[in-house]
Amino acid sequence: MRRLSIPLFALLLVIGACAPGTNAAMQGGGSAPGAGDVLTAEMLTPFAGSTLYDAIQTERRQWLRTRGEDQVKVWLDGRELGGTSELRTILVSSVAEARYLEPREAQREYGMGQTSGAIVVTSR
Repeated sequence: MRRLSIPLFALLLVIGACAPGTNAAMQGGGSAPGAGDVLTAEMLTPFAGSTLYDAIQTERRQWLRTRGEDQVKVWLDGRELGGTSELRTILVSSVAEARYLEPREAQREYGMGQTSGAIVVTSR
């Protein structure tokens, strides 16, 4: 009986480790497991009347972190706006989705000037 319990315990550990949502805190905060790089319009609903900067600072503060002196770049509908201060000019009610791109992915998508990553905003 003891021999059976060790493999069963190992199997339960593997299943538990693979279960969705078990590492939501490591995904970037927020309530949706595995969605640490995206804020949808639905997720932004509690911030109606606020700016996108305020929502991101509350839900995904790590998106605003810089590397050295370089700022995270903000893109709106395919157009570069500038740094994260531009998020203060975007109302949550006008946003369909905001997505964070890690530096490597941002550079691949938008060019070499994205050394701290990029926040890509799609308007409604």
